[in-house]
Amino acid sequence: MRRAQRLLVILALGFGVVAAGGIGLPAVAVSATAPVAPYDALTFYSGAGQHDTSPTPEAYKAGYVFDASNSTLTAQTSGRYFNIRTSIASAQSAAGLVTLAPPIGGDLLAGTTYATDESGNSTTNAYFAFRAPGSNCMSRQGSLTIYEITRDESGAITTLAAAWDRVCEWDTSVVRGEIRWHSAVGFAGIRTSGVPAKGTTAFPTMPEHVTSAPLTVTYASSGSEPVAVKAPTLLGPDSGSFAITGSTCAGQALTFGETCTVSVVARPLRTGWHDADLVLGTDLPGDGTAIRLRVGATRNVAGLYFPVTPSRILDTRIGLGAPKAALGAGRTLHLQVGGAGLVAGYPEAGVPAAGVGAVVLNLTATVPTADTYLTAYPSLQARPVASNLNVRKGATVANMVTVRLSDLGSLDIYNNAGSTHVIADVIGYYPDDPSFVGPWPHGSAFHTVPARRILDTRAGSNQPTWPAESKVVTADFGPAVNPFITALAVNITVTAPQYAGYLAAWGTGPSAEAWVSTLNFTPGSTVSNMSLVPVSPGGPGLPTFEIFNRSDGFVDLVVDVFGYYEYNDQTGGLHFRPSQPVRIVDTRTGKGTTKLGVGSATITTPLALIGPETRALVTNTTLVGPTKPTYLTLWPTVAGPRPGVSNVNALAGQVVASSTVTQIAAGGKFNLYNNLGTTNVLVDVAGTFEAYPAR
Repeated sequence: MRRAQRLLVILALGFGVVAAGGIGLPAVAVSATAPVAPYDALTFYSGAGQHDTSPTPEAYKAGYVFDASNSTLTAQTSGRYFNIRTSIASAQSAAGLVTLAPPIGGDLLAGTTYATDESGNSTTNAYFAFRAPGSNCMSRQGSLTIYEITRDESGAITTLAAAWDRVCEWDTSVVRGEIRWHSAVGFAGIRTSGVPAKGTTAFPTMPEHVTSAPLTVTYASSGSEPVAVKAPTLLGPDSGSFAITGSTCAGQALTFGETCTVSVVARPLRTGWHDADLVLGTDLPGDGTAIRLRVGATRNVAGLYFPVTPSRILDTRIGLGAPKAALGAGRTLHLQVGGAGLVAGYPEAGVPAAGVGAVVLNLTATVPTADTYLTAYPSLQARPVASNLNVRKGATVANMVTVRLSDLGSLDIYNNAGSTHVIADVIGYYPDDPSFVGPWPHGSAFHTVPARRILDTRAGSNQPTWPAESKVVTADFGPAVNPFITALAVNITVTAPQYAGYLAAWGTGPSAEAWVSTLNFTPGSTVSNMSLVPVSPGGPGLPTFEIFNRSDGFVDLVVDVFGYYEYNDQTGGLHFRPSQPVRIVDTRTGKGTTKLGVGSATITTPLALIGPETRALVTNTTLVGPTKPTYLTLWPTVAGPRPGVSNVNALAGQVVASSTVTQIAAGGKFNLYNNLGTTNVLVDVAGTFEAYPAR
């Protein structure tokens, strides 16, 4: 016989009221074979719709068919009320229940559709209530269509075939089902497996912009007639946070026991809860059958910056972090960074042992026996053609470096010529684990700003910095940003010092950090170094730090700011993506551009190093043998004037390297400006800043 309706089932609800007393009918025993007439079955499924938005939802959607192949069904008539209850020996909690009754003073007639509610006291609406596994569904109005109904002499229902639909208070989707009791009217339905249980979510809580492991839902046909299934879709305002990765369902006609599968992954696009429906189209009534998808997302901290109290983790002069010996020519030392500098009770100190992808160091070479350079790079990888620090025989030079770490949290430092002592002070790090939980509460995103000068002791009424004096430096980015800033990206320059010494930059507060150098200088020199200087977030004032002059004479200071780090997820924040150092400019060989005269050259970053979300490069830029005292300025190739700042300063004949953060324009383009004379230039890329998320 042709069935009156088909039904696919996807819902989970709870328990209902059963009328007490009445006439009970014999239970139908469980059978593992395909159903045959007369049929006894309850089916449930739901279409797409608005969801319960609680973190642990009380209702969920899943496919159910209760019949002789998996359940024991029991029917009972009590006065006006008729109910069918199901039970499954292996899972009693998966019981289903349907109760129905005619309007007061009326009857249920075959071929009639009734409006329904749960009041039980209407003279026009039939009574209908249903419960399915998992949780309660407080039903609103719906409908009940009777295909077949017979009663015995006592009025008890002996044969019933019906279809129903309802809307639950927690969802705007239409819930549908079929009822069969000793009926010759065929039915169809699909059971689902792989669906999360009540109070759980389809996916575990995960960092935003991370792809989950796949969830695979199996749809099994369970009924007397086949179900034609179509391609699955995702519906709902957060459907973009999920993706279907595989399906064997489209175009199938599933008969009893046949299955198809759909696999879906979560990739939440922001923090918070995300909901959508996985909808499988079928030839059953309604708009398809839906499974609820939900995932909670936390902040993705990969590539965020965690500043630390500057601390020394390497000093070959005293055997700290490496043997007590100068690093020889062509030799490499191994430095374990993960776990270094940690101090119990001080979460702002040191580098965690795991989860860190890159570290920011102030690297110093002191008293080399020959002109040389140092290269820092991840351990267990080939040494790149790049340099981080260049130093003349007998000098002491510092440079900030950002270095990718090996999987074991270590890096190597190579010395090219002669022998030299090496010092490294850690000032911050970038996790590469999206779920990283560090001791410091706030990971901070980087924001580029048009480079500007915020201190110049040579200008106006400013005075040089006295010996052993601290100079307070402030920056202002507006009241909406200032309280959330954790560090400033600055270029610090010392010029015309009277004596040799060093500068130390640190956040306001105790001055113990003044013993960790930011840059070193000799009399009469001009030396610059980039630094990421921590400031105290959350205060009512401006982001502030201090620069300490540890020398016996006066020095002039110049400070240029070109970015800041903030922890409040302000729009436009960037995440760092470390890489193996790659040289993109070497004017000595014509790589990137030719030798610079006075003026600018445009550099195009190789496309292999950048993507559509890349906004800036972290580079080490080196002036090689300028013919006159000069400086370099790097800025994106965009309309507008060159910023009045400097990134690298050198005297005639020097080789000077400095870390830089260089914004890029479309196509990865940026400009190099040389102020005086002619000079060769090297640019090595150590990583990129990416519009969220970091890759």
